[in-house]
Amino acid sequence: MKKSLKALPLLAVAGLGLSVVTPAFAQEGTINVISREDGSGTRGAFVEIVGVVDEEENDLTTSSAAIQNQTSGVMQTVAGDTQAIGYISLGSLDDTVKAIKVDGAEATPEAINAGEYPIARPFNVAWSAEEELSEVAADFLTFIHSKEGQTVVEEEGYIAVEAASAEGEESSEEAVEGEETSEEAAEGEETSEEAAEGEETSEEAAEGEETSEEAAEGEESSEEAAEGEETSEEAAEGEESGSIVESLPAYEASSELEGTVEVVGSTSVSPLMEKLAEAYKEVQPNVEINITSNGSSAGMEAAMNGTADLGMASRELKEEETSALEHDAIATDGIAVIVNAENPAEELTLEAIKGIYLGEITTWEDALAN
Repeated sequence: MKKSLKALPLLAVAGLGLSVVTPAFAQEGTINVISREDGSGTRGAFVEIVGVVDEEENDLTTSSAAIQNQTSGVMQTVAGDTQAIGYISLGSLDDTVKAIKVDGAEATPEAINAGEYPIARPFNVAWSAEEELSEVAADFLTFIHSKEGQTVVEEEGYIAVEAASAEGEESSEEAVEGEETSEEAAEGEETSEEAAEGEETSEEAAEGEETSEEAAEGEESSEEAAEGEETSEEAAEGEESGSIVESLPAYEASSELEGTVEVVGSTSVSPLMEKLAEAYKEVQPNVEINITSNGSSAGMEAAMNGTADLGMASRELKEEETSALEHDAIATDGIAVIVNAENPAEELTLEAIKGIYLGEITTWEDALAN
């Protein structure tokens, strides 16, 4: 009986020892690779950015990877497997899994905005280039790019973007300013000619004019310096905030609209699109936004064949898609590389991740040593 009692503490200690070291095993042994399906925008962007492609951009994801058809499937699989690694939209990340650092940078909007986190991609919407958007679809797109819409984007953990059309307007304004500058230069030349004629009147008058011109130039230089300081201050404020939302136009409902907008595509973009639809519904209660999540390629196909008003893609559009579709980014998203919450690994290099998905690195020991 005494031997049994003495043995119990030893067994307890042994059991405790096993429980303490068990989590360390998660960074040893075979890596279970989890990937998205062919046609997934997240997969397309991931393999392109990480380099899991050949010279002709063919996907080289290892054949040993377990395939999941949705973001939720990847998360559930990784959450239930201490040896697993996967990738998902940053906006879908929650505490059921752990995002690891890539090349020392955390997967955060701030790190992406600063250019530190390397795996990021656009969230695009696309529509037929041959037919005009319906009034309600066009208005919904206007809302998405408004201050209110991009506020939703940031609240959901993504990075706000400006509409491509707005960027084009800025370029046009810069061109107009350039023309105005040229006209001012021409006027300046005429003024110089008049001044030269005035110099013939007398040397004193000429000297007086030179003095006036120098004073005028001094004032202009001071004004330019002051404007430069103001521009620098504005730029610094923009860099500190890292957001363009405050500079975007507010949404203005021209009228109370009625109708339906069919939105089809990326399972990664869908959660954000649902939030945008909810916010739009508050200002246009009679418009229904129907969202179908079936993958980026399916979304582009639906936009091309007219079964969707807007297609969603969590990647850049392919050449054959851009020839048939107009498109615009509605947000920038990071792709988080995730592991099991019990995995003690905190960081991998981009090269190690590439090796894992090419099938060249198959153990956690090698991945962490890379």
